[in-house]
Amino acid sequence: MSPRLLFLIVALLVSAMPGVTLWSGEPDSVPHEEESQQDSASDARKWLINGTAIDWETGEPIDVFRVIPGTPNPREGMANEIRAPGGLNQTPSREALWQPHQIREMRDGKFQWPRTSGYRMMRFRVEADGYQPVMTPWTERGGPYTKMRVYMRRDLGLRGAILAPDGQPAADAVLAIALPNRPIQLEGTTIKHIEGPPRARLSDQWRVPEHVRSDASGQFDLPMESDPNAVLCVVHPAGIVIKPFELIREEAMTGRPVSLTLQRWSSVSGRVTIENNPVGDALLFCTTSHEESSQRPIMNELVTSSQRTRSDENGNYRFENVPPGTFTVYRRIEDKDGATLRPITADSGFDFPQFRHRVDSGADAQVNFGGEKRTVIGNLVGLESFDDLTVSIMPCPDMNRRDLTVADREMLDLLDLRRTTGELAGWQFFRDSDEGHRYFRTSIPVAANGSFQITNVSTGNYWLEVNGAESGLVYFEVTSFGSKKIDLGRVLVRHPEPVAPLN
Repeated sequence: MSPRLLFLIVALLVSAMPGVTLWSGEPDSVPHEEESQQDSASDARKWLINGTAIDWETGEPIDVFRVIPGTPNPREGMANEIRAPGGLNQTPSREALWQPHQIREMRDGKFQWPRTSGYRMMRFRVEADGYQPVMTPWTERGGPYTKMRVYMRRDLGLRGAILAPDGQPAADAVLAIALPNRPIQLEGTTIKHIEGPPRARLSDQWRVPEHVRSDASGQFDLPMESDPNAVLCVVHPAGIVIKPFELIREEAMTGRPVSLTLQRWSSVSGRVTIENNPVGDALLFCTTSHEESSQRPIMNELVTSSQRTRSDENGNYRFENVPPGTFTVYRRIEDKDGATLRPITADSGFDFPQFRHRVDSGADAQVNFGGEKRTVIGNLVGLESFDDLTVSIMPCPDMNRRDLTVADREMLDLLDLRRTTGELAGWQFFRDSDEGHRYFRTSIPVAANGSFQITNVSTGNYWLEVNGAESGLVYFEVTSFGSKKIDLGRVLVRHPEPVAPLN
């Protein structure tokens, strides 16, 4: 069997996706001049990768192509890093965060990456107009000198149709592909920043999501994408689709026509009151997350929807064009100067309450801030006596850190009331404001059997703390549509650990 035929067979077996990346040690398919030992040593000192980008069918070098390094997502990391002869051996990260500020345009098929440039751990995305993108394996800066040939296939596109919720063709729908560090930001029924004059810098051009529009009959022709983290977002006045691109690619590989049906836009509305009195001009925000984000957390970073509005004089508010699925709606407590658009760390305001719920396609979710108050009950366990113990409740400063152990609480120093700067400045501002006493409740007595009851608790998301004993901070929510009595159940407490004397 000839070396060329053997190479083609190996390449077909290795390549599950369009485009093949071959590392040194694998058979060559295109003859090249022998390098002198001196030239090879010089190249090895200069280049980490010294290779070529080649048309899969013709064997000719790619005229113009782009190379973007990517780093492992810190959420995944690189598992099982092991130094092995000939290079790094590891379980690769699925997510590569592309770094467009490091993008390089290369010509005449010469794929060369300097040894001292990039990141400790990285892989490369190689793309060219009219070709399917290719991703290299992971490597490390300063690693072994690598001769690489990247074979790129012509992009035949992905064709299909967009249908409105009633089954009719959806003309002029926008289809955009989000990648790590090339996100999609929704704005009403459109996508931000995809229109307008061409951008001057190559890195800024790359940051604009690749996009097309459906024709009058709803048909589309979309570039193929090989990044396993890519997300397709389709927007139209009639609705929206958000779906991992690889699921659409798998559907296309079955040979069946790809058909995507829009989900109707949803809405979120409600009323803001304090002691049954309407609160006008309250600042509110609404953000969304996606159906498959529990299995694919990066989806929430790739397609984002964030809206803001203010309540009217009767306390009413409404968010239109909300993607169906999980949403978070919250009120921003403003300081006296109204300086709320800065981060909480800038001593500006505090986001409370924060409610996370689900809304179905075409539905209107009702979320009220205020309204009828609730009673919260529970029972402390773990001690022989509960004498001198009390409980307190306070607004939870961050829903994403709502479940904290004793060690977490001590580490974050959340309860140090002397703290006047940093990320809890807005929380402390709210505590000391005219509204604070309604939500910060302290020294609530505990009965001899460990039971406690807190009456007239306003809507919000809270932590419960036990005073005089150690426990984790218990998170709970009070909503306008929930039960009138909220039972926290058994709360395990223990005696405080003795403090060792300082030497």
